[in-house]
Amino acid sequence: MAKRKPKPKKETVQDIAIRQSGNVEEIRAKLNEDYKSLIAPPVEDKPAIILPTGILSFDLAIGNSGFVGGRIADIFGWEATGKTLTCLAIGAYIQRCTKIDIFGKVVNRVVAMLDAEGTFSYNVAVSVGMDTENLILVQSTPDKILTGEDFFDIMVMLVGLGVDYVIVDSCPALAPSQIVLNATGQGQKATRAQLMTAGLEKLTPIVNANGQTVVHFINQMRGKPMAQKWESSEYETGGNALKFFSSYRFMVVKAEDINKKVLGSDNIFREKKVGVTSCVRIKKSKVASIPAHIPSTTYHFEFDVYFESFKDESGVEYHRGVDVVKDYALTGVRTGVIEQRGSWYNFGDIKGQGFDDLMNKLRIQPEVLGKIRDEVFVKMGHAPTSPMESTLNGSEENQE
Repeated sequence: MAKRKPKPKKETVQDIAIRQSGNVEEIRAKLNEDYKSLIAPPVEDKPAIILPTGILSFDLAIGNSGFVGGRIADIFGWEATGKTLTCLAIGAYIQRCTKIDIFGKVVNRVVAMLDAEGTFSYNVAVSVGMDTENLILVQSTPDKILTGEDFFDIMVMLVGLGVDYVIVDSCPALAPSQIVLNATGQGQKATRAQLMTAGLEKLTPIVNANGQTVVHFINQMRGKPMAQKWESSEYETGGNALKFFSSYRFMVVKAEDINKKVLGSDNIFREKKVGVTSCVRIKKSKVASIPAHIPSTTYHFEFDVYFESFKDESGVEYHRGVDVVKDYALTGVRTGVIEQRGSWYNFGDIKGQGFDDLMNKLRIQPEVLGKIRDEVFVKMGHAPTSPMESTLNGSEENQE
């Protein structure tokens, strides 16, 4: 004969009063019975780990002198706007920044590239300035085709291993297993959106708890041919999950093509498209307000991106990637750090007649760029950091 279940003890008026008293310590004690030591009083924020991009206008626009660690970023736009080259240039700069490992040694920061598209080029990475020997590259092989689920599992693993900057190129190439393993056309609807939602739900709390890694997704735009008049005809791939989980969102559009006379194989200079001026619009920034020098109507900034290395008619060499010298010069002029009087530009001992002359002199003396960076940060209210520092406000990881 089955034993009767004991009747639950009836709560007294005193028990109900204690339960509903709202005492903070009693609430924490009750929660900790099930969740152990996870419930604790709030503590002061630790000094933020900052990952500078190396692009002065970018660092100023996102505030804090760079990306705050433990965040997810999203950069999206149409094709040939310089998204991947920009992320590679940022990764190359972060590789040259330092940190202190668990053994107390000063080491360079670690960058990983998740090449879901399979378009990674070793030569492009080297020309942008990446240290390919210390770059963690993850991509599919003929023996192993990685699905979108595999890539998200790898992201979680990389964050747990202390990688500082993870580039995911790109969201449309994160193919769900239903698409990879099934015959063409047999996948269900919205599988990629479901994958992004499930993957980001798993990844986000781990990145936030880590407080060190920035996961940077590259996304693409698509057109909606049957859009109604009140709808936008452009949308991002992968649904809305990335919009909600990202702390940073940047939309990249092409402002104009860059055409220069380049020496051809026949030793004749001919005009050729060598890059684009990328206009980056800040769509979302949860960690800092938009700086005052950025137009409040559009919240955008611009920099030049070159698709190849070349030498122009005057003998000036340009390297593939972001034109950092021009970006520093323009930002210095706009913030008033570089003094402009008529056609003359002055910064310290450097005097240039015309903006092109100023840039040419800065290209010869790249060590001056660090001084411009520090003075711009001080004037705009940021903590001055040298190019090799990647933390802020007295973090123990600051290294000279």
